[in-house]
Amino acid sequence: MRQKHSRTKVIATLGPASDSKDIIHKMINKGVDVFRLNFSHSTQDEHLKLINIIKDLNLELGTNVSILADLQGPKLRVGEVENDLLNLEEGDIITFVTEKCLGTRDHLYMSYQEFPKDVNPVEIILIDDGKIKLEVTETNKNDAVKAKVIYGGPLTSNKGVNLPDTKVSLHVFLKQTFQMLFLHWNMMLTGWACLLCEKLLNKISIVWGIQPLYLSTYDNLDMAIHESIEILKAEKLLKEGDRVIHVGSTPLKLHGSTNMTKVSYV
Repeated sequence: MRQKHSRTKVIATLGPASDSKDIIHKMINKGVDVFRLNFSHSTQDEHLKLINIIKDLNLELGTNVSILADLQGPKLRVGEVENDLLNLEEGDIITFVTEKCLGTRDHLYMSYQEFPKDVNPVEIILIDDGKIKLEVTETNKNDAVKAKVIYGGPLTSNKGVNLPDTKVSLHVFLKQTFQMLFLHWNMMLTGWACLLCEKLLNKISIVWGIQPLYLSTYDNLDMAIHESIEILKAEKLLKEGDRVIHVGSTPLKLHGSTNMTKVSYV
């Protein structure tokens, strides 16, 4: 039985085992508050089918179950590894290259072609969800990067790579991505997750209903908030008396800065 007024919210990821209306109905009755759709998998049509099922069930049951779209970020991966296993030990020096090869301790393929240009010495490389950690020691800014293993372990083929200290120049997603999501599917997303890069941080994306709006970066936060409110009012998406919540974040490595939440009244 679904519990009303619970302060604990339940988020469930939908997949092949839970993509039917009957199963989703049962999950709502059991107390699911938010359904997460993983956009790294499945097709647009399959996601659209799930979105319509959830919307239909909300109407039938009188519920307000939300949809969380987890957008796919950039894919940075190492390549194939010899014998599908490379044991890395603390202190090992590994050379990453951008030319495809079978990975060994001497040469390990990195799928991201701009990797040598983006990274700098002492920056961190995380592999396989952080299980393996390396520190950049040298880059030729062309096609090779040397890194020292900080935390070692078994490395297998095609593991994901994360660069937490690096200003990655790779485009995360384009404005057309938002237009496809909001205009083609005619849905409202209340949350999204992705990896950010410097180019994307040069714009503030404001999403209201199905229309994405973009502003240039401002040095003055209050000016940016005022400008965004004026645009939303001009688009008739806000009216006098509405309350607006602004959420901002800063990189963890940027000392002296903090995340913030600010409430404004129109």
